[in-house]
Amino acid sequence: MEVDKNETLEFRATNPDTPKKTVQKVTTAFGALDMHMVTYAPSSGDDSAVYSLGRSDYPRGQFEGADSDRYT
Repeated sequence: MEVDKNETLEFRATNPDTPKKTVQKVTTAFGALDMHMVTYAPSSGDDSAVYSLGRSDYPRGQFEGADSDRYT
């Protein structure tokens, strides 16, 4: 098992082996955002097996008036 601790994205994930890391721009109602993906697909012969984690940071203003206990 490999533990990937990503300081920049503030997460930690365990994968069976080294994951692939990508960043792509996605268009949203709030403008273009970076979507960070960390994926690992084992070579087990099962095409549906995948470990995947994604993160995008939305503008802080999007959460104004939201329940701060729920979105922090």
